[in-house]
Amino acid sequence: VVFVGANPCITHPIMWERVCKNPHAPEIIVVDPRRTETAMAATLHLPIRPKSDLTLFYGLAALLIEQGYIDHQFIAKNTTGFDVGYRALAVNLSDLAAMGAEPSWMSLSLSLPEANAAWLQDFARGLFDLADRYDVQLIGGDTVRGPMVITVQVGGWIECDRWLTRSGAQLGDHVYVTGTLGDASAGLSTLRDRINGTEASFLQQRFLRPEPRIAAGRALRTIASAAMDVSDGLLADAAKLCEACHCGMTLDVGAM
Repeated sequence: VVFVGANPCITHPIMWERVCKNPHAPEIIVVDPRRTETAMAATLHLPIRPKSDLTLFYGLAALLIEQGYIDHQFIAKNTTGFDVGYRALAVNLSDLAAMGAEPSWMSLSLSLPEANAAWLQDFARGLFDLADRYDVQLIGGDTVRGPMVITVQVGGWIECDRWLTRSGAQLGDHVYVTGTLGDASAGLSTLRDRINGTEASFLQQRFLRPEPRIAAGRALRTIASAAMDVSDGLLADAAKLCEACHCGMTLDVGAM
């Protein structure tokens, strides 16, 4: 069990208790520059430098690819080049949306084992379908031969006194979410379990082609005190927001 930047011993005591009582007695690895309560109880604590987690996970991703742990058949069967291109940009635009920023440009690094003209055309259509919608320009990048790795980096603009962070929330603030929580996760589950039907198709599209909340972010930048995109699940990201703001949060699940 791996925890990254989280301290469930304090923030999620019920989940932590279940981990500790797991009959399989899993090893617990904590990746966190801080020596938290969870880190002290872990089998292994990796106190990496702050802001270096992305480098670590890029390395792990490269290792998984090199060792052949990627299920290429599942990807080929359940996604199109359009889906991959669209999603590669969408997940990055979501980070800008969470800061209230206006996207403007992107760079693309594309590594492929071989050139497939039809797939590349489909990939480009998906990428630029979303890019054109938000007037995002491709300003550079690189293409190389190797394991399939797609890296998109986006940039944009925001007023210097109106940008949103995770750390601005205060006691008494209300918590809101946009969209419907769980749709993307349910969509992935239907793909794994080969569930078909109208509802399954809708959920799969929510997973394969998520909608960046750019408009909501821009509208909220002068209203909200803090914001972040929910990419790791509500409970995990709520804990990160609370930690950044040094306060707690009460969630009404029935109101979501």
